[in-house]
Amino acid sequence: MKKRRFLFLALAAALCVGLAAPASAMEKSLWPEYYSLESEYTWVDRDVDFHYILNETVTTYDGTGYYTIEGGTPFTLTNIRDDEGYVFVYYEPYTMQTEPLELWVDSDGDGQGARTEFQGEYICYNNGYSRQYYLNQDGEWELQDGILNVFNEALNAPEAYAADMSGMLLYSGDSVTFTLPDDGTDTVYLLWVCYNNPETGDYKWQYSEFKNASAPTVAGFSDVYGDDYYAEAVAWAKENDITGGTTPTTFSPGATVTRAEAVTFLWRAAGEPDPVSMESPYIDVLDPDNYFYKAVLWAAEQGIAGGVGGGRFSLWGDVSYEQMLAMLCRAAGEDASGADWSAKALAWAAENGLTDGISFSALDDCPRCDVVYCLWKQMA
Repeated sequence: MKKRRFLFLALAAALCVGLAAPASAMEKSLWPEYYSLESEYTWVDRDVDFHYILNETVTTYDGTGYYTIEGGTPFTLTNIRDDEGYVFVYYEPYTMQTEPLELWVDSDGDGQGARTEFQGEYICYNNGYSRQYYLNQDGEWELQDGILNVFNEALNAPEAYAADMSGMLLYSGDSVTFTLPDDGTDTVYLLWVCYNNPETGDYKWQYSEFKNASAPTVAGFSDVYGDDYYAEAVAWAKENDITGGTTPTTFSPGATVTRAEAVTFLWRAAGEPDPVSMESPYIDVLDPDNYFYKAVLWAAEQGIAGGVGGGRFSLWGDVSYEQMLAMLCRAAGEDASGADWSAKALAWAAENGLTDGISFSALDDCPRCDVVYCLWKQMA
């Protein structure tokens, strides 16, 4: 999977603790003795990275999935406490960057930041600040200028929050019904529900990810969805017998790919050509009945992928992005050799659109989804 490249605040990790993930639900609450949140939604189990951008600082956290909702789905929030505390709600929109967005990032705050491109990522950003919308007294979502963090404002200055922001505060027994905006399937809403008692200092909070419209699965795989950038590539790979799933119903898009698998995928996409010689040059490629045997010999003969030294091919070594792109570059008859083979391969891939829409580092392991995506871009 992709390596996290930016600062991870301890707060984000703490907030994740205890979030429930039912397959289907009508009610969820991290603190059932404080408030309830009722609606209709379905859990989608998929890895998603969310980037929260504030004043050149990026907090990145791993989401294990999100809840799908239909546009206009009502939520009912109720304060079930019998005290002087209040409950309030706000959300942050995380939008998928389908086009390149380049930002200056200085997550360490030492002035040593760099311009960083966000593409194929969910980010919360609005001209240097995060975007947070609170529910006002009219039951409408409002973006308050000058407020960097709605939760901190309500916690540290509850009177100012109530007066200046006209936030909807639910006291004991109060309820509110609201809907989230429908910005399509490119936006995930981080919905925050918070309890605060200014007299006792007691506060609790919960966040959950919601996304409009359930995304249908692809090619019979329960973990590949129609709005995934690699969805068409996965369907193509299955239809053309390049690769199936890791089980009959799962594709495992984030799983790593071995060298044996990578050259086999490429060999199948090329039409499964026979190698000139059936005699293996590698001491770890000996059985002609192995699924990868012809693929490895063909790749070696074509100069697509060679051994790693010591007479070995290293069948089970993980494939990095630079290695996968170099294989594709050589298979296309282009040059990816010499001391700068990686730079040549990456430049060729970018020029030919293979890496459009994905975010990666050259040395990162290339997951199954991106292996078939790059194959599809080049060979479909």
